[in-house]
Amino acid sequence: MWLIVSIINDIIKTRNTRAFGELCSKMYHRLVGYVTVPLLKCLMHDKNMPPKSNYFKCVLCSKCTKPKERATVNKDITKYLRRKFLIEAKDGDIICNKCRHIFRKERDHKVLPCVKTSKSSSQTTATFSPPSVSLKIPSTSKSHAYCCICKKPGPKLIVISPDVRTATYVDNNILIPSGNRCCPNHICDGHLNDDALCRIKTTDESFVNRTYLLEIMNKMRKKIRESASRRLNFDDSNLSEPDYITMTGLSKINFSEVCSTLKSSVRRAFNSVRQAFMSEFVPANLGFQHISREEVIQKHTRPLAQSMFGGIASNNAILVLDGTYIYVDKSNNFHFQRRSYSTHKGRPLVKPMIVCTTTGYYVSVLGPYLADYRNNDASILTHMLKTNVEEIRDWVNEEDIFVLDRGFRDAIPLLEDLGIQAEMPRFLKKGDKQFSTEDANMSRLVTKIRWIVESSNARIKTWKYLSHTLPTNQIPFIGDFVRIVCALSNKYAQPLSQCRDVESDQLEAAKMIHLSKMSNTLKEHVETENLLKKKLIWKVASECDFENFPRLDDQELRNITCGVYQMKLASSYIQEYTDEESDIFVHREDSNLLRIKIQSRHTSSKKHQLWIRYNESYIDSWYCLCRAGARVVGACSHVAAVLWYLGKELYKDKSVSYGVRNWGEHVFRCKCAA
Repeated sequence: MWLIVSIINDIIKTRNTRAFGELCSKMYHRLVGYVTVPLLKCLMHDKNMPPKSNYFKCVLCSKCTKPKERATVNKDITKYLRRKFLIEAKDGDIICNKCRHIFRKERDHKVLPCVKTSKSSSQTTATFSPPSVSLKIPSTSKSHAYCCICKKPGPKLIVISPDVRTATYVDNNILIPSGNRCCPNHICDGHLNDDALCRIKTTDESFVNRTYLLEIMNKMRKKIRESASRRLNFDDSNLSEPDYITMTGLSKINFSEVCSTLKSSVRRAFNSVRQAFMSEFVPANLGFQHISREEVIQKHTRPLAQSMFGGIASNNAILVLDGTYIYVDKSNNFHFQRRSYSTHKGRPLVKPMIVCTTTGYYVSVLGPYLADYRNNDASILTHMLKTNVEEIRDWVNEEDIFVLDRGFRDAIPLLEDLGIQAEMPRFLKKGDKQFSTEDANMSRLVTKIRWIVESSNARIKTWKYLSHTLPTNQIPFIGDFVRIVCALSNKYAQPLSQCRDVESDQLEAAKMIHLSKMSNTLKEHVETENLLKKKLIWKVASECDFENFPRLDDQELRNITCGVYQMKLASSYIQEYTDEESDIFVHREDSNLLRIKIQSRHTSSKKHQLWIRYNESYIDSWYCLCRAGARVVGACSHVAAVLWYLGKELYKDKSVSYGVRNWGEHVFRCKCAA
């Protein structure tokens, strides 16, 4: 009613004919709008009425589309939806323009790389082929946004790797298109797990292109080659009884019986190989006759050793000798049992004598020898020289140098008669508890060179056969096995000690020789002032007392110790030492003089005392009461540990472990024990 009244009022106010016509047209449209809209709203609630055009959904993405944004699904789109998304489209279904654009893009641009070379250019261009090959092989739908197995959307999806896709095809005859993604829990150890294989949905037919076919063929070829390269291992417990029957025609028990009867033949084969090594390979790479004395001097002698013992311009051969141990089982032959028992090691063994150069090159391996007191290192060296083993006396010249340990002391007179210079650590004089500064310095010069033979012996034990206890029936072949290992090391292994440059070796040797001629001024001060017995002149140190202690890096610490062995022990010493804060003392009158007590690594009831004098720039001097603590050519392990802690580790986070774990926490001990 109010609509009609408003129209009449507008007509009365209008007197112009033209304006009257326009007003009538306007009123007509207003009336139609006010009547039609409520009517359509009522009709929309009728379920029997057809849906409005705006509510047509895309068959692929389910998005409501407008008339201008959709199209009817044709045959090509129907095949595409069935192959890729496992969607069966019906007649009259629509697809939005966005999904149709994706279809057209894949149809027009999905191609196979094919190399074509033009005559005008050496560059190659890639052409492609559509997925036109139809295979009667089940295949999953192609999906990157959804899991191809459980259809869950992303984002926590992973791309299925080529190896997993190949394994799925080989094991289950299912093709997975490249680029498909799935949930991470569907893959286990490079394969789809059982749950994924049960849930996976596939089509009966696969459409692939040449790229995918070539990829599958290359993967299959790779797996076949890998399988062919694997050797059968009948010692593997995973082989079942049917496996033995399939591969050998014998049961597992029968196969073991056959192997036991063939052991003698296998043993003969091993003997043939060993004899071939000893007749051809070993003589060419080991022994005094395989290498000349001049070649040893020129190629296998470090300038550090040459400068330290022989002089820069000397032409002396330097050899390092020591015996190594090969452990054997206890023999039932009582005579051999007594002669092979080592009182030093407390077990039966035999001793090959190793002769190497200062770079770790094996010159010769002699023996093996028995292990009783009659066959100590000095006796073995005496036997070698007197019997002229491998014509050793013709090989060495006068003034050549043998670097030895203290076990060769009884052979020194013979070496002096032959004109051979022997270098070995000094002996502690009777009644003394500590080496003098001179003796400790000279011993350090020897150990700086002699360590190479210990590393050479350790290299032999890296061959597991020689690191284990051998049965007595292998004793006749131990010497051959050790020689074969040393010959292989000479031929193929890198030198154990290499010189970075001649000048650095000569400078280090000159520094150590200069230090060996100096006295320990701090030792003299401690003994003169009787600092060992005076207690009141020291106070417990605090962190502020170390503010002027110089910061030391790894290179500076190595310069002080003249090596790395002491630094390797530092963390083990400090791990036990850090809880004993009261063991660091500062002199009340000289704040740059420290006194430290550090626990012995061997004796629980013993602590070593040491003193360190320093200034803000460098470490001035040190002295320790241990046997080698008076030397100035390097520092003992106790001094090195304290310098490492105060100069480097003290400024780090104290909660950080030093990398040495106390395994005693997991072992019970008696309550009465300390």
